[in-house]
Parts: sequence; structure tokens; C-alpha cells
Amino acid sequence: MTVARFAVGALAACLLMSSAPVAWAQSVLSKAERASESMEPALVHADQAKAAQAKLDALQASMGKRPNIVWLVVDDMGYGDPGAFGGGAMIGAATPNMDRLAQDGLKLTSTYSQATCTPTRSVILTGRLPVRTGLTRPILAGDKITMNPWADEISLPTLLGQAGYKTVLSGKWHVGESAGMRPQDVGFDEFYGFYEAEKEISQGVDKRRYPDLVLNPERLAMLRATGSSTALVHGFKGGETKDVE
Repeated sequence: MTVARFAVGALAACLLMSSAPVAWAQSVLSKAERASESMEPALVHADQAKAAQAKLDALQASMGKRPNIVWLVVDDMGYGDPGAFGGGAMIGAATPNMDRLAQDGLKLTSTYSQATCTPTRSVILTGRLPVRTGLTRPILAGDKITMNPWADEISLPTLLGQAGYKTVLSGKWHVGESAGMRPQDVGFDEFYGFYEAEKEISQGVDKRRYPDLVLNPERLAMLRATGSSTALVHGFKGGETKDVE
């Protein structure tokens, strides 16, 4: 009887609690705004944009010209690893040069992507979510791309070129290697580096790291058949593109 009374009392308490009005926390995404008919709703960071513009104006006033733009993309490094974002010396690996670049330059704090190379690069280069461009995962050797994801996009280097900048990319691209998808095809004036991931080249030549592949003629032939690169590339927008041994 005591147990039954307790159960009835607990049920009544639950009903009384549930009858009270509930104030749900407002989602931050509810603040998203549509800047134009051709764009998806997005969070507007007016204060950040104003601060960034003020810094750019100050740099131009002090130098008498627009500042150079240096963009560094590092694979396999977490957001909180550099000191400028809470890591560095605090986690046992000081990053003074990165911290100085962040202090004197512009910190990007509102870019969202899958934590892999191709989607990350595509987001910053196009300003669009990977699901919109189709660049949702790393492009691998042997992949057959049936539709150029860059065909309907306006890239960052294209916009910089229209503003009078000369754009150069060096190092890893990994956002498309077919004609029409290469750096020199989507806005960069010059490119020196490799289209795919670094291992797409090294796994076919580095005997120390990949002996089972490099020293096995049959496996090496299978790798070559995928179209994997064997050299660096040097290309120019509207000009010559050639392999560099």
C-alpha cells in the first residue's frame, strides 16, 4: 500500500511538473539570414566583418597599398592546436610564428566543414558547404569524376583576380585533378605542386615507406593504372602546364 501511494504521488508530481510552461532555448541557427536569393541562409557576423574591414583599411593606409594575402592550409592539425586558438605552449608545443601571423593578420573562426582535406579546401575556396558543391570527401587516385564540381562555382582566386591581385598556389591542391578542376583552371594565375594527396606520389616511389608496393612490379603497375601522379606540376592560367621531375 505504501509503495502504491508513493507511485501515485510521484505520478501526480510528474503531471504537475509537465503542466508548467517550458521555455526552450533558442537555437543559434534561428538567427541565420538570407543575404540574397541565390544564397542559403547564413549566420551574419557583422561585428567580425566590421573589425576585419577596419584592420584591412589600417594596413592599406600604413603601407599605401592593399596588403598581401597569405593562406596556409595544414592537414591533420586540430583547431585548438596552435597557441592563437588555445593550444601551443599550453599543450606542450609552442607555435610562436603561427601566433604572430594570427595576431597581425585575420583569424577565421566561422568556417565549417568535414574534418578532411578536400571539403575543407573547397569551403574556403568557394564559400559553400561541401554538400552544395559535391566535394564531400577526399578525391582519390582512380576516382572517375563525371561532373565538374567547379563548373558553377565562383572561386576565391577568381574574386581576388578581379580585385587586382595576382594569385599563386604552391603545394597540395586535392580539389580536383582533371581539366577544368585544376588550380590554374579555377582562378589561380600560377600553380606549383601536386594535384592529389602527397601519398599518391610517394607511395609509388618511396621504397623505404612502401616497399611492398614499390618493389612489387604487379602492384606498382596497378597503381600506375589508376592515373596516380609521378611528378610535381607547374601550370599557368591560360598557359602551359607541365610535369616537373
